[in-house]
Amino acid sequence: MATIEVTVLGQTKTITYPDGLEGNFLPLAAKAFGYPAYVPNPAAASDPTQPPMMANPKDALQHTMECVTNDLVQRVRNVIAHEERQKAEAAIQAAINAQIGDVTVS
Repeated sequence: MATIEVTVLGQTKTITYPDGLEGNFLPLAAKAFGYPAYVPNPAAASDPTQPPMMANPKDALQHTMECVTNDLVQRVRNVIAHEERQKAEAAIQAAINAQIGDVTVS
């Protein structure tokens, strides 16, 4: 069995996978995160003799790590945003209740 160690927030986990995936795990992970092997060539904008696409200068591991860390941070942001929306909604409801008071319809 092959292994990869991943450390997040100071805790290390070991991913164990079949030897048949040895050498393929990173390319598969990069593909899962949408790693493009080729990207637009910025030089082609000013020089039409340049190819429109070039090999991605960011390697697959760098791309995968950025995606994993961005996903983690975005999930934390989403939780914070949800909690802040709940607080705001409670404040809104309190303001409405303070303005309207007890309304009764007979």
